[in-house]
Amino acid sequence: MSRTNSPLVGLTPRMFAVGCAALLASACSSSSSPLSPDQQRAPKAPSVADFVYASDAAGTPQIYWSHNGTSTRLTFDNSTDNNPKSAAGRLVFTSYRDNDPEIYISGLDGSAQTRLTHSAGLDDEAAIDPTGTHIVFVSARDGVPRLFTMDVSGANQTALTTGSATWVPERAPVFSPDGSQIAFVSTRSNLPQVWVMPAAGGQAVQLTHETGGAVDPAWSADGTQLVFVSATGTPYLREVTIATGETVDFASDNVAIGQPSCNASMCLAVSGAYGGTGSVVSMSTSGGSMSPVSTGKKGSVTSPSFVQR
Repeated sequence: MSRTNSPLVGLTPRMFAVGCAALLASACSSSSSPLSPDQQRAPKAPSVADFVYASDAAGTPQIYWSHNGTSTRLTFDNSTDNNPKSAAGRLVFTSYRDNDPEIYISGLDGSAQTRLTHSAGLDDEAAIDPTGTHIVFVSARDGVPRLFTMDVSGANQTALTTGSATWVPERAPVFSPDGSQIAFVSTRSNLPQVWVMPAAGGQAVQLTHETGGAVDPAWSADGTQLVFVSATGTPYLREVTIATGETVDFASDNVAIGQPSCNASMCLAVSGAYGGTGSVVSMSTSGGSMSPVSTGKKGSVTSPSFVQR
């Protein structure tokens, strides 16, 4: 592929993020849901395990913890905090409190919030490995959003080798449940698609081939499958089996469904994703019908993620 083929090459970090959102938003009007109405939304929510999320309930997006329908605010600053993820009893998130998107780490209760990155470019979308020793994140410190790793202390920040040219944008990295692999999004095949590679870096394998692109992968609890967002038509969820590449529809609605997170019992996602009016929904690990999940807070929700203690 030549450099000029990628629709996101040459964009600034903020333009890259907006571009991905625009890709999904523009698709919302082009197709109806691929699932039948009785597969789409159920009236009653099942019991939901604790999760963290970002919400603008207080005006500026901040990080919250949801427990049994009651939310506790974890961050308190006048700038945006978003993209929370947890593992091994720790929480990582992105904060704009330093007038630049940087990665922070804290206890699960939001205690001891510590800045880990100090680059002039975007640092975002961090995830902790299951052992709690390493963090993978996206950084545009060299001009293009690429995958980096670091220790949980912030030491040893290093670009990951992913098998593509360094001008190809990457985003949304997530560790597999056993920590051996990283799934992420790359535009190396022109449109954004989901790829997987060894956690230490190396040659990546393309898993999705969506005609409208694919973003926001989330691992199944056993590490055999990935739920992701297909931007073919109205953004909706699909699932790909790692070993075979078999891809099936997972969940959809008449509005965009995105930003999934799964545990052994269920998956969460955002209904109305990418449009500033998001709310949390849940579904079984087999997908299908969705149920609303109350956070006990007003405001738009993004990036729900199950708490990993």
